[in-house]
Amino acid sequence: ISMPMPAMRAALCRARLGYSGVENHESPQYNSAGWVFSCSSTSLRWRLFCEQLVGVAARFVAPMTISLGALLADVPHTRAVQVIGTASDPDLIDRFGLQRSRYEGPTGIVGVLLDALTTAGLSATSLWAAVPYYVADPPCPKATLALLSMIEDLLEVTVPLGDLPDDS
Repeated sequence: ISMPMPAMRAALCRARLGYSGVENHESPQYNSAGWVFSCSSTSLRWRLFCEQLVGVAARFVAPMTISLGALLADVPHTRAVQVIGTASDPDLIDRFGLQRSRYEGPTGIVGVLLDALTTAGLSATSLWAAVPYYVADPPCPKATLALLSMIEDLLEVTVPLGDLPDDS
């Protein structure tokens, strides 16, 4: 789960959990708590990685889990960034035009994590911003802004964006 989210991180207060690579963020502004997991895509220890994240979500009875990422696509940088996604919650699928994941076969860590979350009975959502293949190096402020906009809609919150709109 990898994404540059300076605006989201600035909006949330930091505190440490007892899990490796996991940060707890509480937002007094919204009287709620959330967890932001930010790391490079792992190629080893997928089971342990998924067990830790599912454990945190289950321990704190997370009503929703959301993974964010970007995918390289044949799209121009001059158009709005398209955000596509999958969800396990039928209500979210209907409300936001997401898809139910039907993928079978070899997969990446996001697919494994979403399957582990769903198997554990947790709501799992994955959002991906389509980024032009010729702008592959992060950060991509335009994609970050599109993902944060979708997060705002999903969670019904307003995220302070700072300079992100100007940067995009």
